[in-house]
Amino acid sequence: VLEAGTTIALVNDVNNNGMWQEGQDKVVASAVVAANGSWTITTTLPAGALNLAFLVWDVAGNVSSISQVTNTGVAS
Repeated sequence: VLEAGTTIALVNDVNNNGMWQEGQDKVVASAVVAANGSWTITTTLPAGALNLAFLVWDVAGNVSSISQVTNTGVAS
């Protein structure tokens, strides 16, 4: 269970290197964890090739390693 106030982000690992690179990789959508531990992300994915993964920022601003990347694509 994640701490309330933690931010969870769905990111596009643009260069597909399995590492979060601020300024290069893109946050697609994010959510903040509620007091009961729940969170939801609803978004429309952009067209094109995507390398999707998750990152977590705790309330102190520490960032996790990027999760396993899933490669997919969205037709325009």
